[in-house]
Amino acid sequence: MARLMLVIVLRFAVLGQARAQGNRGTANYMLPFCRTWLKVAAERDMAEVARNVPDTELMTAGMCAGVVVGIAETLRMFELACPPELVSYEPLVRTVVAEIEKHPEQLSEDSIVLASEVVMLSWACKK
Repeated sequence: MARLMLVIVLRFAVLGQARAQGNRGTANYMLPFCRTWLKVAAERDMAEVARNVPDTELMTAGMCAGVVVGIAETLRMFELACPPELVSYEPLVRTVVAEIEKHPEQLSEDSIVLASEVVMLSWACKK
């Protein structure tokens, strides 16, 4: 029941944001930033990034990691997800990206809601 309530609250909380920003709240908008963050921070693939990533995307790539980690910590606080205590940003972001990429039909959905669902399913708390 708590999970359902969280998803409902998240959907209403981001509804205004999504309307105000057009498609900026969608997974389709955030996914390139997440991929770029993984290339820079996790894979250290600066040559690939320098060749193929616009400066504006590079400057905002960290936004993805911040959002995903913020979601994971918020869900942990409410005991709706239990990622390992000292988990680094990389596995959190990589898991969210991988799961969203498996479901391209959901790319138009809200990225915060999708990331929350991935974190809750990937790191369910053991009762």
